[in-house]
Amino acid sequence: MTRIKHFAAALALAVLAIAGTQAALITPAAAAGSCWGSDCNHYDPNTLGCGSDAYTLEKITENLVTIELRYSPSCYAAWTRFEVHSDFAFPTTVFLRGSSTTEYRNLPIYEGAKGWTAMVSFQQAVKSCMQWYNGGYYEICTPTH
Repeated sequence: MTRIKHFAAALALAVLAIAGTQAALITPAAAAGSCWGSDCNHYDPNTLGCGSDAYTLEKITENLVTIELRYSPSCYAAWTRFEVHSDFAFPTTVFLRGSSTTEYRNLPIYEGAKGWTAMVSFQQAVKSCMQWYNGGYYEICTPTH
């Protein structure tokens, strides 16, 4: 009877050790964001933790403004991040255009202004764009991902 108890105890410890190792491997990625795919649509990437593992897919500077197409693997979502480089930039709107959802953000026009749009699921084809007016409307976008 003692051998069976020792064997059962050893087996239980082995199972817990394996489960703990798997949980340790899964937890960091899951903790990076609290939404995934279309559940992230229309939400702020930093509020939901998606900014923690995000990286820039594309970057453009035009009209004294830089836009970046940002992507979070843990949230499977994208957004547009911007930075204004001068007080003399023309009034600009940045947006993230998805194949079925678009998120807009009007920029504050002062040097050093930074921000981002809400997210769109990466299940859609997405690109970051900006549009401004200078005697006519102009628009430029990153390549689509």
